[in-house]
Amino acid sequence: MDGANITAAALLQQILVGLSRTTILFIVSSGLSIVLGVLRIPNVAHGSLYMIGAFLMYSVATLAGGGTVGFIIALTLAPLGVALISFIVERGLFCHLYEREHLMLLLFTFSLMLVFGDLVKLIWGSDYRSLTAPPFLQGSFSILGFPFPRYNLFLLLVGPLVAAGLWFLTNKTKIGKIARAAAVDREMVGAIGINVSWVFAAVFVIGCYLAGLGGLAGCSHLRIDRCHRHSDLASVCHRLSLRGGGRRSAVPSERSFKVDVVIMGMNKKHRHLFFLGIPILAVPLLLPMGVSRFYVYLVSLILVTGLLATSLNLVLGFGGMYQFHHAVFYGFGAYALALVVTKTGWPWWIGFIAAPVCAGMLGIIMGLITVRLSKLYFGMLQISLGSLVWAIVFRWYSFTGGDDGIHGIPAPDLISSSTGAYYFTLAVSLTALFIMYRIVRSPFGRTFQGIRDNPERCKALGVNVQRHQLVGEGIAGFFAGVAGALFVTVEGSVFPDLLFWTLSLEIVIMCLLGGWFIFLGPMLGAAIMVSLRTFVGIYTEYWTLVLGIVLMLLIFFLPEGALGLLFRRDEPAVEGGKDG
Repeated sequence: MDGANITAAALLQQILVGLSRTTILFIVSSGLSIVLGVLRIPNVAHGSLYMIGAFLMYSVATLAGGGTVGFIIALTLAPLGVALISFIVERGLFCHLYEREHLMLLLFTFSLMLVFGDLVKLIWGSDYRSLTAPPFLQGSFSILGFPFPRYNLFLLLVGPLVAAGLWFLTNKTKIGKIARAAAVDREMVGAIGINVSWVFAAVFVIGCYLAGLGGLAGCSHLRIDRCHRHSDLASVCHRLSLRGGGRRSAVPSERSFKVDVVIMGMNKKHRHLFFLGIPILAVPLLLPMGVSRFYVYLVSLILVTGLLATSLNLVLGFGGMYQFHHAVFYGFGAYALALVVTKTGWPWWIGFIAAPVCAGMLGIIMGLITVRLSKLYFGMLQISLGSLVWAIVFRWYSFTGGDDGIHGIPAPDLISSSTGAYYFTLAVSLTALFIMYRIVRSPFGRTFQGIRDNPERCKALGVNVQRHQLVGEGIAGFFAGVAGALFVTVEGSVFPDLLFWTLSLEIVIMCLLGGWFIFLGPMLGAAIMVSLRTFVGIYTEYWTLVLGIVLMLLIFFLPEGALGLLFRRDEPAVEGGKDG
């Protein structure tokens, strides 16, 4: 065989292998696309259902004795098991949240992801699991002299069958036509006597069934880790965000983050709370004198994380922008400081200044691409762009250290000790919080909140909505970069997980925990989150299971957060004053 034939055969083999692997993403993403298209919900737990389907495939095939019969039984029952789990979750919990904001639904699916992840770890453990292909799919056949696995050919056949089945379901069946109508105008579908809730349940179950079906393709190597649960979903979000249809709706949402002025910040009636906080500042100033180094470090971490969450809340709570990948600015700022110090030999302070500047510039660059899209598609495209930055950092070993990160980053002698780092972090955090508070209370901040409540009306009044959102994106990225630089100050190291998209959803949870319509709410949420991770993690490795359950309870019973509940007590009085 000459060189040209060898090259052509090798290229064909690589194309076929790539297409067979793409089949997995197609099956999983088609299920997510159905749920997103009809229910308007980005199901973050979809990757976890894919993982559960793979493990069910392994367990059922093993119990059935393996072989061809065990494979066929597992192929039949495993996706049905995932569908049953999704039906129970949808009818028991999810259906009660359809009238909530989309962000609440997103956070609920994130809590499901946390719960499912730890439950799978409890049941199957954290080790690799492998399932031998049945005899009729073992071995390979020759393509121009090169071997091609039969199992990959099986995947290539499954993909078109799933595509044909989905086309027939959506275009030729009654449930498919009703689902398509509900995706366009669910109110009209309900008005003609159709139970939209059960339509949503059917669509949700079908989408999750496809996630479980995708698990059969990944059952050759199984392990509980972030990559198995999340990286495929990031790719799916990238594909869905480029489908189009993400333009802004001409009709603003009736429930678009509307909130009374008493919840936006400190009005005249509540300014005494600011003065009450002045003596409280004596506590952090004297903290290193009365507690161990561990608690000094813990409070430093709370300050850094709280500053990060507050920077997110500038665009989320006060801007109404679905910033789903805010952590990329945090990690980008941290790496900017680390690389300036370790690669250039420049003074540490130059690196500290470069961190927020670089993060802010990244925010503007990503904002130029994303601000033209609607809320959900804005967030999904941001996940894909942020994941691209994470992948570069993760793979560029010669520059960023790859997955090993950068360790032993030196700091000036003044802040090299834990106490010095604590006081520096406290001073910078308070300064950044004060600046952000003034921004929120400024004319720009008020306009930004008006865009959150009714962008179409602001546009009619002559406000450049996209420009304000772009500036808000840059400001939020800048202060996230400050938090990233402070993280390097406290930890002395950086690693790619700082840019991973699941950290961004944890930051969103912090905003929800404390109250995202209160300026200091995210700081309280960060304190709760970090403390929960630290102290619950001492007693069990399944602390994310506890966090997921707490988040579910919060979404159902305390959707405005702890501080939101405190301030809401006076809301009727304010409304009455307006009427009077």
